[in-house]
Amino acid sequence: MSRKLRMLMLHGHAQTGEEMGLKCGALRSEVKKITDFHYYESPVRNGSGEQTYYEFESVTEDLSKYTGIEKAMANLVQLFEEEGPFDGVWGFSMGAVMAHLLAEGMAKGTLPPYVTFSFAILFSAPYPKDPSYPITGPIPLPSFHCYGTTDAIIPHHRSKMVADTFVDPTVIVHEGGHLMPSFAPVRKALKAFVRAQHERLCAA
Repeated sequence: MSRKLRMLMLHGHAQTGEEMGLKCGALRSEVKKITDFHYYESPVRNGSGEQTYYEFESVTEDLSKYTGIEKAMANLVQLFEEEGPFDGVWGFSMGAVMAHLLAEGMAKGTLPPYVTFSFAILFSAPYPKDPSYPITGPIPLPSFHCYGTTDAIIPHHRSKMVADTFVDPTVIVHEGGHLMPSFAPVRKALKAFVRAQHERLCAA
């Protein structure tokens, strides 16, 4: 029986759920007929008024130390308990780090059993420099990874390190920077990946 996928959307550093939706609008349009998008906002709130934004963490200047992730992770675990299950998790930048940590915890059995999802989509995902968060894999979860060779924020080799922790990743590399690109090859690849997950889960 066909149904829509439930996709949890995790924004990047200093963003809102609404901003994330706008930044990936062209990508979402490729799969909106088979996907319901659920936007999450981190409990770490900064700014004021129209400048309010959300973060998963605070970081040192060299990005080598995170603080606040434990609070964000506990909040995500609670979200899964109250609003799950989700079929997939889609993260951008720091949101992709959180998705990566969730996938690792699920694979290693360190998270509650209700924290479960069937695939991950990671854009511009950095492998954590902070040694407090080692992610070793292997993670037996279908995954889609997209990153740019000219990303000035996240060196692309760190995004490749993320992909390498998954057993059989789908990897799309583009020539752009730190973004969720609307380039036709990326849209096509994402559509094929999500459709494959939809067919697999609906057939189960």
